Amino acid sequence: MYQIKYTQNKEFNEYVLEIYNSKKSSYTKIQLNQGARILELTTGNHHIIKDMKPLAYSKTYASSILFPFANRIKDGIYCMSSNKFELFGSKFKRVLLQI
Repeated sequence: MYQIKYTQNKEFNEYVLEIYNSKKSSYTKIQLNQGARILELTTGNHHIIKDMKPLAYSKTYASSILFPFANRIKDGIYCMSSNKFELFGSKFKRVLLQI
């Protein structure tokens, strides 16, 4: 069974969602007001993404490249490993095309 915990700290403009199982072997912490970036990700007790505190997000943009969205990528086109990809939004089929 998974649990969801929502916390907000208006003083520091933080809105956080935490999702975890009863053993806490799977855990995700999401910063909602910063593009839904993943602060921490643990699965099977293995840390995949760790919080970079005390480094500021504006200095590192940690985890932002792991989860690209079309509105974050100029013109919806990006290159990775010498391949060019184009993202389409909801107006079109939600597909990732290699061009």
